[in-house]
Amino acid sequence: ILLTMVAILLVRESYSLLMGETSSKEELTEIMQLVEHHPDVHRVATHLSMYMSPEEVVLLLKIEFEHNRQSQDLVHVVLRLRQSIQETYPHYKHLFIEPV
Repeated sequence: ILLTMVAILLVRESYSLLMGETSSKEELTEIMQLVEHHPDVHRVATHLSMYMSPEEVVLLLKIEFEHNRQSQDLVHVVLRLRQSIQETYPHYKHLFIEPV
């Protein structure tokens, strides 16, 4: 009986992780604001996030950059955005930024 109760408790606690829980709406809104305030970013077209573990989140950002930027400049912009997000939210371990 004890093992059954522990199993039920573990299932209840980890269900959201198993089902691909996303980050909180407030946290994603803050990240979108942080990204969109960058002068080289026109807008965030879409975003996807998923918890891989309690301390590890995957984030995909599809970003529309300003049109007058060279690809080498965009590489530096992406690196700065990634660093800024991960400094503020260190649990975003895997961050994918895709220009659209």
